[in-house]
Amino acid sequence: MKKILITAALAASVCAGTASAQKAQKPAQPAAAQEKSGNQRDPDVQKALQRAYPNAQTEVTGTETINGVKVFNVRVANPNGESNARVTEFGDFLYWGSAQKPAGLAQMLQQNSGALFKTAPSDIDLYHSTSYFVDIPAPPAKAKGKKAAANTDNAQAANEYNYRVRLDAVGRVLSIKNPEEVRAMYDQGHGDRVKDEATIKKVSEQAKQYLGDAEVSNVFKAPDADYYFVDAKGIGTFATIGADGQLLSFQREVKGNELPQPVRQTIDQMFSNATRSYRGEEAFFQFDQQTQTGNAVVVKMRPNGDILDVINDQAAQEEKAVTAKAKQGKTATPATPAKKTGA
Repeated sequence: MKKILITAALAASVCAGTASAQKAQKPAQPAAAQEKSGNQRDPDVQKALQRAYPNAQTEVTGTETINGVKVFNVRVANPNGESNARVTEFGDFLYWGSAQKPAGLAQMLQQNSGALFKTAPSDIDLYHSTSYFVDIPAPPAKAKGKKAAANTDNAQAANEYNYRVRLDAVGRVLSIKNPEEVRAMYDQGHGDRVKDEATIKKVSEQAKQYLGDAEVSNVFKAPDADYYFVDAKGIGTFATIGADGQLLSFQREVKGNELPQPVRQTIDQMFSNATRSYRGEEAFFQFDQQTQTGNAVVVKMRPNGDILDVINDQAAQEEKAVTAKAKQGKTATPATPAKKTGA
């Protein structure tokens, strides 16, 4: 079955077949945008792939130009199977995935979704989608300061909340949050403060892989069971991770010159007085579910059980055909630019 992968516009598989069978099935690319590139890749792309996949084989299957930026479509093979990644000519990921071992993971996904599905998921991939954020000052009526709650010590609490613009690595604006939404996001993450020193130490160590050298200031219980909100020094620097170290999302403050060139260009052209900048990632699993009639669907789910999307490829193809017919032969634009064929 064809598996449609998530793009960077979304708020991140062990294949049922063998790895050799997967390798023969290349992801389809939009014909209009595809450029044959073989294994040629820019130095920045090579460095990015080596960092993300030190123990996996990567193959460039084609390139596209998106928002004026060259994007490499990459097939990734590890002992568990195949997955995909998309990386810009500057070495910045839109998303990157890795095939996962089914042992224990299928049970975890079923448990976290509240036994939503009767059958165990198959063909499981773990993806990380990358976003960049900038804060834009809001007018005084909206940029209201927040009084720090007694149990938070949140560094953001002493500052005003402003508009927050989210972009992907090619500089496309994906969303703009109002100051009230930004404030609500921080408030939601801060539950009861964790006081157990062993838990604080364990979770803080797990968060380092996402937050780098940022010093952890507090650890809180997140809204989801067995998840923690790790608040670090530096405005807007945090990670939400599970007790087992599974990432839900993270965001860390970066300097403006650390943002990808396409992101900086969009900010300069569209917005004024940008203040703080951030880089963030969200993790999600993608897996197959199949009905008794053989109609297969692809499910995208966060590790905590939140469903991001469900895609019925058969229905999507039929809808696409109807749309194309209605446009009298005009080619419909694919909803997502990268596809993976599973077993």
